[in-house]
Amino acid sequence: MKRLLFAILICMSAMTQVSVAKTHTHNLNTGNPTLDSLLVSINQSMNYQEDSIVDYLSARLYVKGTSRNLRITKTGKYLVNLMPFEGHKDRVTAFESVYKINYQNPCQVQFIPMALRTNYKRGSKYLRESFQLLLPIYSFGKSSELKTFVLPFTDEGFDKYTFQQEIDTLASNDGVIYVIHFAPKHEHHTLGTGYIKVGQDNIVKAMMFAGRVDFGKVDFYMTFELNKQTNTIRPKQSHASISYNYGGNKGVNEFDSYLEVEELRFKTRRHRLREKLDLTDIYDQKYDAINIDDIRPLALSEEEDSLLSTTTNTKAKKKNLLKRLPEMLVGSSNINAFGTNMKIYGPLDPASFSYDKIDGFSFRQRLRFSHTSNTGQSFVTKFDAGYSFGMKELRYDISYERIYNPRKRGGIKIAVAKKQSGFSSKFKDKINEVLSDTSKLTFKDLGIDYYNRHVFTFEHSYELLNGLMAYTGVNYNYRDPVKHGSRAVSNTDELVKDHYADFMPYFRLTWTPRQYYHYQNNQKLYIASYCPTFSFEAASGLKHVFGSTSDFGRIEFDIQQTIKLDAMRTLSYHAGMGSFFRQKGEYFINYAFFARSTFPSTWNDHIGGVFTLMDDYWYNSTPTYIQSHFMFESPFLILHKAKPISKYVIKERIYLSNLWSEGKNAYTELGFGMGNNYFNVGVFGSFIGLKMEEIGIKASIEIDSHW
Repeated sequence: MKRLLFAILICMSAMTQVSVAKTHTHNLNTGNPTLDSLLVSINQSMNYQEDSIVDYLSARLYVKGTSRNLRITKTGKYLVNLMPFEGHKDRVTAFESVYKINYQNPCQVQFIPMALRTNYKRGSKYLRESFQLLLPIYSFGKSSELKTFVLPFTDEGFDKYTFQQEIDTLASNDGVIYVIHFAPKHEHHTLGTGYIKVGQDNIVKAMMFAGRVDFGKVDFYMTFELNKQTNTIRPKQSHASISYNYGGNKGVNEFDSYLEVEELRFKTRRHRLREKLDLTDIYDQKYDAINIDDIRPLALSEEEDSLLSTTTNTKAKKKNLLKRLPEMLVGSSNINAFGTNMKIYGPLDPASFSYDKIDGFSFRQRLRFSHTSNTGQSFVTKFDAGYSFGMKELRYDISYERIYNPRKRGGIKIAVAKKQSGFSSKFKDKINEVLSDTSKLTFKDLGIDYYNRHVFTFEHSYELLNGLMAYTGVNYNYRDPVKHGSRAVSNTDELVKDHYADFMPYFRLTWTPRQYYHYQNNQKLYIASYCPTFSFEAASGLKHVFGSTSDFGRIEFDIQQTIKLDAMRTLSYHAGMGSFFRQKGEYFINYAFFARSTFPSTWNDHIGGVFTLMDDYWYNSTPTYIQSHFMFESPFLILHKAKPISKYVIKERIYLSNLWSEGKNAYTELGFGMGNNYFNVGVFGSFIGLKMEEIGIKASIEIDSHW
């Protein structure tokens, strides 16, 4: 009963979070009526910039700064290239640059370099750390690479912050300046401490904000100006300092920026059917290089001028193997030669390890080769191999994909992989006979994964219309029996005698209405859509082709979507159904949209699509299924009030999955997860009806994609 009540409380929490934010215009009460009135006025003048989604932004940004280390440990000197700050001893990296900022909903924000000066090559990488702090008062639709803070003058900020009752005042040339101090009620990555400076006209003049970023703390001070033409308050100039503690290695990055907004439009209610879907002009804008000396809005300090004027020998020094080895083992390496890119993931890369109830601890090793020609034609070769310690299985997935018609996404894919194990319908029927005579045994007690499944795939893809992809291909499955190890049961070995093969052509359609896209080097790349993606697949086995013994058929339908509720909350869903037909003969059940992944997937894909606690045999035992998966993600659910761990949690997630299938009606999984850019962990419970079956944990390590 307690477990059921806990599940209900989690669902109620999610429903509360999904609901529309309340307005605080009339119920804000800080204990000081003057402060209440002032905060409401600030909210009315600034809140629209947080609540509204930016539809279009064109701006020019100047950034200058330095990066230096304060302490490097004995082991840290071998990992300098993995740190987000200058890791070499007695070295300071200085940089200044000019960027053109382009954004149109739903693109990613484009930072296009127009000029760059730095005394060391890695200066351009440190600059990227500043991007997450440059536009904190704007919310971008589907863009996710910028840091999002909850600011105190927003509706949500009124809920999350406390305000000092006494208002400080300062004298200035523009009259009296009010200073309002704020602090978070609970520590969190999206919250901070600081103050707001407000003029007598109730216009925000400046803000100081101290918060957290990955492996560090940030302090930034930003000034604002009123654009009289549009009557909007815009950020103008800022100073940011990020102090890092990277496993005992300490460093600091300092940034000064100056932003000139040329055009800014917020999203309005309009007919989306009239919007242009081709956004190539946003992604493909070119700008001539400029001379920074001609436009520099902020003067260089003596140190910056001295460092940037120093001629640095940029010729890379060859490191000995001892110094290179730690970075090669724990990080990824990129090698470019003759237009071909090779990416190798180190065997000790934390992202190679994961854990869940079914697979136990899993290890994965990856290798990528890619090449794109001037005409946009490309190829990608992937090697994935890993081992599941829980299932005692070696898994692999090797594929080659060639894009021969880049403007129509036309390509050919060849793949060889070891998929989840399975069993034939004949074997399943005999196991059920055993179970009927042994009441205390269950399907799970016997263990039924008796056939390794090796799959060869040949597939052709082509875009019929924008967002409508057609795939035609064939899967050749070869199955050999498992007679030894933890998955074999001696008293049923006599059932496992033959090798099986099936030759199955398939046809698949995926359709995303109103798909936004752009062209890059003549290659069409999808961006995003506000509509769900629909998928349909039909397949039929052919007997006597390459030894195939199966002629059964399969049909499946799937729909999935991620909906951005606001700047910080998302709701994802994934639902589908499938069935096998012509089931009179012996057959193997292998679905395309209802299956466990070859390798355990992490939660950053936003749509899990699998059941965490359900054993593999259920994927192989039902000729018909209906499934649904939901995930709600928010920074503020439960754990943000727990001080010891709240500072490590960026997002909390609630999972709800349901399955209907023959023999397992009303199966439900409910989960609660937490994580940040470096790890995810969650607890899941499974139910049949209202009866709880079991509890399990899933954990994975994520490496922040922006670094």
